[in-house]
Amino acid sequence: MFPHTITLYNYTKAGYNRTVLRGVLWEDTKAKNVNKSGSAAVDSVRVFIPFDVDSGDAVYKLPADYQIAPAGSWTMQTKPKDFIVKGECSFAPVPGGSISELTQNYDALSITSVTTCDFGSLQHWEVGGK
Repeated sequence: MFPHTITLYNYTKAGYNRTVLRGVLWEDTKAKNVNKSGSAAVDSVRVFIPFDVDSGDAVYKLPADYQIAPAGSWTMQTKPKDFIVKGECSFAPVPGGSISELTQNYDALSITSVTTCDFGSLQHWEVGGK
């Protein structure tokens, strides 16, 4: 049911943390918006991430706790500098370095929404990106 892998890039003041999450569901939506000035792509994605996702050795933290101590952890937040990439992305950010190589050379999407679904038997996050 959750056959995909994503790479998550969480922003911190010291740079970016990279976390590979295995066992998620990635849904692409390809669309165009047509108006007087022409058409523009309005592609988006929804990713379903179970609470028990395989994140390797990284530990999930709430966004506020993550900002205090991000080492060895990951979070789900809608910061404009957080990105997701479908698959296991090889880009490894340099501490304090730029993320521009990720956004220019890979299909990196900015996280635009995070819904916490903490009810029922399949607790998960629904993450939107553009």
